[in-house]
Amino acid sequence: MNKTDVAVYDPNKVPESVLDYVVVVPRMNGKWLVSRHAERDTWEFAGGRVEPGERAEEAALRELYEETGAVRCELHPVAAYSVRRGDRAESFGMLYDAEVRELGDLPGYEMAEIQLTSEIPDRLTYPDIYPALLGKVRELIR
Repeated sequence: MNKTDVAVYDPNKVPESVLDYVVVVPRMNGKWLVSRHAERDTWEFAGGRVEPGERAEEAALRELYEETGAVRCELHPVAAYSVRRGDRAESFGMLYDAEVRELGDLPGYEMAEIQLTSEIPDRLTYPDIYPALLGKVRELIR
C-alpha cells in the first residue's frame, strides 16, 4: 500500500490557484456533523473538488450544503493542506471549520444520511488524511 503524507500550512501562504480540494469540518450545537455516502459504510466530513471558476470558499459552502443540507453557517478557513500518495503528484486543498446554524433537507444524490455526534466516528472514509486535519480544527476550537 502506498504511503500517504499530509502536510498543513498557514491558510494565507498557499495561493488560491493551486487549491484542488476543500474539506469542511462542521459542528452544530457542540457536536460534530458527519455524513455517510450512499455507496460506503464509513463516515466523512463535507468536502470535494473545487470546480473550474469556483473559489475555495464557494466550493466549501456548496459541498457543505450538498453533503449535510446546511443552509446557514459560519465558515472559517483553518489551514491549507497537501496530500501526497506514493508516487502521485501532490494535491492541495483548504480546510474549513463550520458552525452550522440551520439544516435543510439533505440533497439526495450523494449522501445517505447525516449524524450529529459527540465523538468522531472510528470508521472514517479517509483515515490516512483526517487525523492531521482534525488536529488543526481541534487546536482552533479549544
